[in-house]
Amino acid sequence: MNEIWSIIDVSLRGGTVAILLACAIIFSIRLMLSRKSVSVAAFCVGLCCYLFVSSPHVRVPEGYAAVILIGLAGLVPVLGYWASHELFVDEVSFTRWQIAVALVVIVGAWLPSAVPFADLARGIAVIILFSHLAIVVAASGTHDLVEERRRFRKWFLLMMAAAVIVITGLEVTGKDDDLPNWVFAIHAAAFVCLAMAFLVWAVRPVSEVWPSKPEASNQTAHKSPGDEILAGRARAAMEAGLWREEGLTIAQLCVHLETQEHRLRRAINKELGFRNFPSFVNSYRIEQAKHILTDPMRSDYPIQSVAYDVGFSSIGPFNRAFRSLQGMSPTEFRKRSLIDSVSSK
Repeated sequence: MNEIWSIIDVSLRGGTVAILLACAIIFSIRLMLSRKSVSVAAFCVGLCCYLFVSSPHVRVPEGYAAVILIGLAGLVPVLGYWASHELFVDEVSFTRWQIAVALVVIVGAWLPSAVPFADLARGIAVIILFSHLAIVVAASGTHDLVEERRRFRKWFLLMMAAAVIVITGLEVTGKDDDLPNWVFAIHAAAFVCLAMAFLVWAVRPVSEVWPSKPEASNQTAHKSPGDEILAGRARAAMEAGLWREEGLTIAQLCVHLETQEHRLRRAINKELGFRNFPSFVNSYRIEQAKHILTDPMRSDYPIQSVAYDVGFSSIGPFNRAFRSLQGMSPTEFRKRSLIDSVSSK
């Protein structure tokens, strides 16, 4: 019986590897090796390595090949964290603490098990990363305008929580070394189901879920006259100054326009090309900020005051939003505009 379970385990892992490699190739080709496609491809390759080294029924080659396989398998939590951010967050940036925790995960994978607390430290670091990821995924869902991505969030959170708790728990306690053969077959079956589901879900709406640019261009498919009219009303409300309301949410805009939230999300996404509500609001705030920054009479006006004037609660989010839309900081934009105005005289 054990031999049968071994055959099932190896077969399922081989099938999963084939699916993951196909997924990596498709994403790389269709998204032209953008940062988002690289994150998915790297995660898929890392998972392939993990599937090899996590089963006692797969013979891992010795020498440098084993070092590479084990090393890439150890990167899976970090690669999954990165790819998930690229999926659910439109403007991805990582802070120093995130990089530091990721390094603990990576270094912990390379340290021998004899090193005191190495496995425990790595396990804690993995839990920190994915707890933060769960918070990010849940919090950003309020502002998400991409319906395919919104629907997938709750399932992603459930699958992620289950996988991290079970796998990390087994690794930290050391009980993954003495499991019956049928457990490894179930482990492989779960991966093949998840890999197939991801391939079917993610590749089908690539242009919507994984755009090559932060703000997707207007889509011609699935448009309707009702969406066009609603988008026009939303644009008119913002141009009339509704963006000035501090902490403006999509729910408040729905009340103002007397419409349903799902309809407004679809209209702003499909007709105006925005993937999240803050980007839609910030486009008007940054436009007003540009008028202030290009005014020669206000050349000494503090950048922080400009941020407050256009509705930002602090200068950090203002700088990030401005750089995202203009490709430079507010200070750089002001300097260039003043130089251009002087040279044109």
